[in-house]
Amino acid sequence: MKKIALLLATCLISVVAFAQDFPYGEPDNDALNMKHYDKDTSAHALVLNEHGLAKIVVTNADDVNLIFEYHAKIKFFDDKEFERYGTVEIPIYSSDGMTYEKLNSVKAITYYKDDNGNTQRAELDPKKNL
Repeated sequence: MKKIALLLATCLISVVAFAQDFPYGEPDNDALNMKHYDKDTSAHALVLNEHGLAKIVVTNADDVNLIFEYHAKIKFFDDKEFERYGTVEIPIYSSDGMTYEKLNSVKAITYYKDDNGNTQRAELDPKKNL
């Protein structure tokens, strides 16, 4: 089991070396002011950035955890695709009443311009959505 974990960890390290994360929680004024996507003016939403990271953490000989972190920045031009791209479903594996996975935390921030053109920030309340 340790050899498999070591092999997977080595593979992940090589993948992580090429990954480019981006700052969480910082508003992007260019994206906020974007009215449409020039390459597809009929687009209702655009994924600006997306980053995922998986890592294996071995706490003892019998406990190996796979930790997955996902980070995305999406620009919505209208509400037509909000249900499709603005709703994130995180499936948790369970079988025969036993839960094999758990969700530790979810964070999300929405930035938008109000009627006066001021940038507003709304954070997801994790207690209401887990």
